[in-house]
Amino acid sequence: MKKFFMFLLVFSASIPLFSQYDKDLVWSNKTDQLDGFYMVKFSNTDSLIVGHGYEMDMFYDTKTGQEIKRIPGNNEVFFINNDRNFIRLNKSKTNFEIYDLNTYQVIDTLEGDGKTIGTTDISKDEKFLVAYINRGIRIWDLQTKRIIRTKMFPSEPPNLLEFTVSQINILCDNSNLMITLYKLYRDTTDSQKNYYRLYHPIYNFITLDSIDVFEGMGYSCISNNCSKIAFRRGDPDYGAEVYNFNTKQLLWKLNINGPSLTGLAFSPDDKNLITSNGVSTNAIHIWDMTTGKSVYQYLNTSFRNMDISKDGKFIVESAGKWIELLYARYGEGSVGGIDDIIKPIIYPNPTTGMATIKFNQPVPEVINIVLTNMNGIIIKPLFNNFLEAGNQSINVNTSDLPSSSYVVKVQSQHLSLVFKLIMNK
Repeated sequence: MKKFFMFLLVFSASIPLFSQYDKDLVWSNKTDQLDGFYMVKFSNTDSLIVGHGYEMDMFYDTKTGQEIKRIPGNNEVFFINNDRNFIRLNKSKTNFEIYDLNTYQVIDTLEGDGKTIGTTDISKDEKFLVAYINRGIRIWDLQTKRIIRTKMFPSEPPNLLEFTVSQINILCDNSNLMITLYKLYRDTTDSQKNYYRLYHPIYNFITLDSIDVFEGMGYSCISNNCSKIAFRRGDPDYGAEVYNFNTKQLLWKLNINGPSLTGLAFSPDDKNLITSNGVSTNAIHIWDMTTGKSVYQYLNTSFRNMDISKDGKFIVESAGKWIELLYARYGEGSVGGIDDIIKPIIYPNPTTGMATIKFNQPVPEVINIVLTNMNGIIIKPLFNNFLEAGNQSINVNTSDLPSSSYVVKVQSQHLSLVFKLIMNK
């Protein structure tokens, strides 16, 4: 496995999972979450990535992979107001809280009545929020923060064993919304048998009346202009299908393992579909939506889930305890890029006295840098000053210290880096 640096670096890029694919890798970061992430997503400006873990929601700087903040719990984050705020369910999952993204503190809430809230979506124009409540759908106006509509589903027969809404999607013009419904029934003619129905009803956004339906199929992803929809299928050979959303015409059957499919995402221009597979398949594929063919593959690790940046240049994926940022390649010759990425580093290391620390500062704030011994006892302050956001290069003088191993800590409200520094006079 490839070693990036000669020093200890915490909360930043580390050893990648697939070292022979370094040309695709921007950064790789190992988390301390026992079960990793069940979802990763970019913010609306692509400046942040949030990893939804079973213990924490963790926020990362997209350019460097530096962890910025973590919030206990595992409720999905929805970025709004040009990444100035985000919305997240509270701990009891009965109310939505609005956070300030600078302080990560709750500043407001949406109207609630104590009902448990589930699967959620926000409209592309950030005017409305829709969520599943027990046996119903509810819509909030994000300007007034009030509930404006609620629809309860009709009563089900007594042989219903399970009722699940796993997805909600507000369509592009806010005229309709689509949900994914799973219902499990006990067979009334044979108590030892069960049967299920999996379908995707479409509702009018104003009346919440059902107006259309996609039958069967599994997890879905609607393209950004709502012209296409991709479904997961259980077929081991052709496990994903792409349809014209309006006509329901089958466009492509993708040659991919369906049972191990973990993610679907359209590129911003809808010209490509990105899929991720875990278990034995272990790959991310990029598919050309004009031919239905795979044009690029990222291999050699287990991909749990992924997301593509809003500008289409990058893919973030999680694999076990790892979170990684990849260049998006729509064929061998194409690649996005961040020209000014600075990976956190301290050099020269070992040093005879002077060293330079380079890192990316995610927000404007005061940065404190101290030098400690290996037991964490502070020996001397190195820097304490306000820095604007962006790439930083700080020179520090340790020439007055004897030869030994030390720890340099870079700390602020939104940043925590730790370097091992060796003095060798």
